[in-house]
Amino acid sequence: MPTLPCTPSPAEQFPFGSSSPKQCILPRLALYLDILARSMVPPAIQAFLHGAMPRLRAQERLVGVASGGSWISGEMDERSDLDLVLVTQDDAFPQVMQERMQLAKTLGPLLVAFTGEHVGEPRLLICLYGPSLLHVDLKFMALRDFGQRVENPDVLWERNAALTAILAATQCRWPVPQLQWIEDRFWVWREHSGVTRFALLWSCHSSSRKVVPGAARKPRQHGFASARRG
Repeated sequence: MPTLPCTPSPAEQFPFGSSSPKQCILPRLALYLDILARSMVPPAIQAFLHGAMPRLRAQERLVGVASGGSWISGEMDERSDLDLVLVTQDDAFPQVMQERMQLAKTLGPLLVAFTGEHVGEPRLLICLYGPSLLHVDLKFMALRDFGQRVENPDVLWERNAALTAILAATQCRWPVPQLQWIEDRFWVWREHSGVTRFALLWSCHSSSRKVVPGAARKPRQHGFASARRG
C-alpha cells in the first residue's frame, strides 16, 4: 500500500531526555525545555503514570511503553487523554491480548473499558479511570509491528533499547486510503444522511400542523384503567 511520510514529531526535532547529538548542541537549553515540558503534564496524568509505570515494568511479557498523541505534540492540558502503546514480546502478544482487560485493571481504579473495533483498531483498549476521570487509550502491539506507525512516540520505558532501535531504523507513515474503500462508504453515508434528513423534516412538519380542538381521538382505556372498571 502506498504511504505518505508523516510530519516529524517534536520529540524528533528536540529530543528531550535523550543522548542524541542534537541535544548536546545546547545542553542547558535542552534541560530547561525538558523540565518545562514535564511541568506541562497535567497532575492527573502524572499521578496515573506514577502508579502505572512500575506495574508495567514488572510485566515480563512487555518490552516497552511509548506515548503519542498530545504527549508528543505539546498540546496536553487537563482535558487531554493519555495514549499509551504497550509493546509485547512477539510470542506473548496473543496471550496479552486475551488478558488485556485484567492488565488494565492493575494500572488504576478502572471504571469502564471497551475495545476499539468501532474505530478499526481491535488492538486498542479505551479506558476510563477514576476517581478523577482520566481517559487512557492502551494500544497493545507486538514488537515486530512497532515499526508500522503513523507517528513517532516518546519511549517512556523499554528493555535493551528495543523500541529505540526500531524507531531509528524505520519511519512513520500515513497510509493512503484505497479509492474503492472511500467510494463504498461514501454512497452509503450519503443515502443514509438523505433519509435521516427527510425523516427529520417530516417530523418537524408533522409537529407544526395546527391541532383542531376536539379533533383528537379520545384514547382507548386499557391496562390498569380497564382493570379498575372490572
